[in-house]
Amino acid sequence: MGAEAKNCTDNELSQIRKILTSLASIECEVYCQNCDEFLSGSLKVTDRIKLLTLAEVGVRIKLNDPKSIKNWVRQNGITVHKLASRNYVYDIDLMICIYRPLILDFIGKYPNNWKVMCQKAIRDEDVFEVIMETIESDSNRDKPLKKIKLRTSEDKKLYRELVA
Repeated sequence: MGAEAKNCTDNELSQIRKILTSLASIECEVYCQNCDEFLSGSLKVTDRIKLLTLAEVGVRIKLNDPKSIKNWVRQNGITVHKLASRNYVYDIDLMICIYRPLILDFIGKYPNNWKVMCQKAIRDEDVFEVIMETIESDSNRDKPLKKIKLRTSEDKKLYRELVA
């Protein structure tokens, strides 16, 4: 894959070099007429499904102890997958757990425009959409707000009528 850069300033050239060196996967070259050289690097073709080791999860949640990381992952309902005798979690599962308290906070603070606030806080559009789907599916569940104790047979009869 190739491209050509014409009339670039030194600042633009350094930015191109940074971008090319920071990316990985498909090799590409950009020919610069200013300095008469090829700037090589690679272009990232990212798979949207990323796996993280538990150590990488620990870095993100700022925990060092492997046992603490496993407990945190378990408490937050993240599924740990074993691949080639190592434990991995999906990045999207971690992102949902990290952003969920923020989103619930936004829902409470900004009931009219919480989605706009969340979209600005979560820059990755795909992650935002997945998190919105999980929040909406959780809120659409029919779970009772309180458990009702039915004391008399009249209460039981009335309850059956209301539920039916």
